[in-house]
Amino acid sequence: MSLFSLNIIICFIILLIVNYSLSKAKLLIDKPELGTHKYIHDSIIPLSGGIFFLSSAILLSIINQNNYILFLYLFPFLVIGIFADTKKNFSPILRLILQLFFIFLIVNSNEIIISSIDFYFFDYLLKNNLFNVFFVCFCLITVLNGHNLMDGLNGFVLGNFILIFAAIYLINILHGISLENLLYQNIPLILIILSTFFIFNFFGKCFLGDNGTYIFSIFTSVIVINFVEQSNSDISPLLAATFLWYPAFENLFSILRRLKRRESIAKPDQLHLHLLIKSYLNLKFKSNLSHKLINSLSGLLINVFLLPNFVLSIFWYNNSINLMILILTQI
Repeated sequence: MSLFSLNIIICFIILLIVNYSLSKAKLLIDKPELGTHKYIHDSIIPLSGGIFFLSSAILLSIINQNNYILFLYLFPFLVIGIFADTKKNFSPILRLILQLFFIFLIVNSNEIIISSIDFYFFDYLLKNNLFNVFFVCFCLITVLNGHNLMDGLNGFVLGNFILIFAAIYLINILHGISLENLLYQNIPLILIILSTFFIFNFFGKCFLGDNGTYIFSIFTSVIVINFVEQSNSDISPLLAATFLWYPAFENLFSILRRLKRRESIAKPDQLHLHLLIKSYLNLKFKSNLSHKLINSLSGLLINVFLLPNFVLSIFWYNNSINLMILILTQI
């Protein structure tokens, strides 16, 4: 048996064990009587994203003798996410403070920086270490909560993560971008982990939950930033924005809508693109398709819409002008 096949089998076994254990113990589950996480359903569905990701990523990294240190920094986000998934009265402000604190620890401990965004004045500000740390933390927290707002359709957020890592992997192969960081040896493993969970999630067998969304988002954002920074200017800084603009602007537009209406920022927003598409499909096809299928198809539809964003970014990975036009066009 090849190591690749073994990795796939291990991922499936871990996910089955995690899902079974949470369902059996009725811990960290999306309760059927509430049905608020995704759609109304009549079965116990575990919110297993974070636990599955950390356990499988660390185990596969050890088996494949790859670097797994960054995964350990994600453990606090698993805890915060579990509290968010299980405690209805978990303060959004406290949650934001905790997110920022542990994001700062990751950024500071791993010396994560953004040296350029290809705008002279802003690049000058980024030379200041304090401003750079602030900007990186701001980007990570914005994308993190943007991904959390996106979560609501089966396979939507996971599909987005798969597109990002697949694009990074293909840029490495097609353009010979040499990266010394051993963390990038884990990208094929991450794609296996994401694809495994995607299959189960698409068919409504398990959900990411806040715990999964937090971990996947932080890890993905850090990988994207380091991918650009460690390329020795072979990659345009705007490639990171091309990969991550959607969750960032989803978050920004949501905040602007709430401010315009003078509503609390913590109040749920029902005007996200994915919710509007799901509502439209439900209105058109509710007599022919189940809620679960409409939910999954809605997420798939948006990722198909986003696919050209990633395909073109693979070919324009070092062309800032083209990437900027691509971002603005899609926005």
